[in-house]
Amino acid sequence: MAVPFSNSRLRIPHGFQGLLEGMAKEVLMVQPKDIYSFSALYFEDLLKKRHGRCLTVVLVCYIKVA
Repeated sequence: MAVPFSNSRLRIPHGFQGLLEGMAKEVLMVQPKDIYSFSALYFEDLLKKRHGRCLTVVLVCYIKVA
């Protein structure tokens, strides 16, 4: 998929749309007060899951505190 921008065409990396859709769904379900901090935790959790460590407890704690 390409996106028109000025006179050039930018290519969206494979998987980027799904990544942002997943984050957007979580933001809509949780409705965090600080979307930036929540998103940082969300992406950090994805990285940890990719490497075999999970931060789901951190996200749950964030949800309860916020």
